Amino acid sequence: TIAYSARHPQRVTHLVVYGGYTRGTAVRGDSRGLQEAEVLNSLIRVGWGKPNPAFRRVFANLFLPDGNEEQASWYEDLQRHSTSAETAVRLREARRTIDVADLAKSVDVPTLVLHARNDAVIPFEEGRRVASLIRDSRFVPLESRNHILLRDEPAWAAFVAEIRGFLGPAGEPASGPSLDALSERELEVVELVARGLTNTEIAAQLTLSERTVERHLSNVYAKLGLVGKAARAGAAGIVSRGQRSRARSGLREKDG
Repeated sequence: TIAYSARHPQRVTHLVVYGGYTRGTAVRGDSRGLQEAEVLNSLIRVGWGKPNPAFRRVFANLFLPDGNEEQASWYEDLQRHSTSAETAVRLREARRTIDVADLAKSVDVPTLVLHARNDAVIPFEEGRRVASLIRDSRFVPLESRNHILLRDEPAWAAFVAEIRGFLGPAGEPASGPSLDALSERELEVVELVARGLTNTEIAAQLTLSERTVERHLSNVYAKLGLVGKAARAGAAGIVSRGQRSRARSGLREKDG
């Protein structure tokens, strides 16, 4: 998707990257990652097509470690029926030599990058790297161990809220609630939330107590009409869209 967006900018208005990367293990110089890849490829060659799911369970444990037995079995069956062992190995080999870092720098559309903080498939830092290379992007850490997010975990609600806030109804960018109602301090707090800081980190940066930070965020959620587990992600998305909008307005005024 990164390469496509860079090469066909006229066909892309918004880009969402979840659990992504710009460079495969071979390009990262990750010797341990390459060793792990060889082991996993051997498991695929030996046990991928067998009725016994023992070999495929390794992949279920990597992709959805918090999944229940039914979810793990679903993923194992999906692997076995979706492709052959030979094709699976070839796909994995192709992915580990990917390098789209230079193309990422030329992506020129609003971009939302999301990554599970403890993803065992793609390292968290690789997701952060994607956001650092794409200039008009925002990075959202998700509190999860699952590469495939589960519907009953808080990270899923945050993920959905971010996507909806970023794309808006019918795929159009949402204008969202106005930030004008926020006080200067509330805006400071929620801007730090949008940068991925925890309440503890925000309190330290603004020389406040964590309780005061929580109170400010409660006021923010009320003023923006946000409720539930996804309120934090929703507030961060609203602020980020406001920042992008102001930046674009400034560029238009400058060009004019």
